[in-house]
Amino acid sequence: MKYVRNNVFRPMPSIDSFEQLNELMVQELEADLDNRRLADGRTVREAWQAERQHLRALPPHPPASCRTLARVVDKFGHVRVDGAHYSVPIRHAYRPAWVKLYHDRVEVAVADEVVAKHARSFRQGAKVLEPLHVLPLLQRKHRAVGEATALRGWELPEAFRELRRKLHQCTRKPDREWVKVLRLLEEHEQPEVEAAVQDALRSGSPRYETVRLLLRRAEQAGMPEVRPVPVRAELAAMEVAEPVLEAYDVLWRTS
Repeated sequence: MKYVRNNVFRPMPSIDSFEQLNELMVQELEADLDNRRLADGRTVREAWQAERQHLRALPPHPPASCRTLARVVDKFGHVRVDGAHYSVPIRHAYRPAWVKLYHDRVEVAVADEVVAKHARSFRQGAKVLEPLHVLPLLQRKHRAVGEATALRGWELPEAFRELRRKLHQCTRKPDREWVKVLRLLEEHEQPEVEAAVQDALRSGSPRYETVRLLLRRAEQAGMPEVRPVPVRAELAAMEVAEPVLEAYDVLWRTS
């Protein structure tokens, strides 16, 4: 560790990613294997080869290289770690959670399920939000859509914004219906929903029900064709008498 600090981090390297830093460290350590000699005259590589004979095998499940912290999800569906806020699906509000801090990402687990993954931020006060996490709350409080922080930086295709403008012209609660359309992204890929929104706009029916119907049609079109089972000849030749509905009246009188 001391050797790495002195030879890789002094002066501080200028890098673009942790992967580039790892490559720099490996290069320095590889060069060190043959350049540096120990007190007994062996190179570092020779000493390392001798030491490897006495090392234990690696465990089948190596420990995760992260810090694990206990947190409670607040009423906004956020957890605060190292001065930054990370979003969690709003249904987990007020629940205890485990936060795993890796060098490049943050994972939030509730019970035994990982419910959120984010790129890690090292900026104090940063808010790393996933828009899909807050959509259920915005569907209930649709008047807050215009001020929702999670939606401001969301780069949606122009078709979704055009749909919102059309909804403001033809519905009483346009933002609630717009959020319902966005929630279709929870179950479908964005290109699929975007294509359905574009078709709805072209048809003159910019509504949630239209978009959902178009998505269903697209799914059914991609399903394999179900062929009818051939009917056996002896069964096709059988004739079944029509039911006599008066028999039900007899049953009713005798009951």
